[in-house]
Amino acid sequence: PCAFTFLNDKQLKIYRSSVADSGLHSDAIKNSGEFITDNKSYLAFRAADGFVKAEELQLEGKKRMTVEEFLRGVKL
Repeated sequence: PCAFTFLNDKQLKIYRSSVADSGLHSDAIKNSGEFITDNKSYLAFRAADGFVKAEELQLEGKKRMTVEEFLRGVKL
């Protein structure tokens, strides 16, 4: 089992994640499902009560990979 969201109409499965420090992004992102990234090693999604930091994920049609590998191949 895993969490998922959609990115450019493709399913993005999140296999491993952790709770991110909500104080870092609380003003930047207000709506659930929106994300913030440094385009290198950090990708966090807004959830109802805070932020979820993705650590291992899989975009539809691609292999399962770390967030660093994912961000090297995808421009957000």
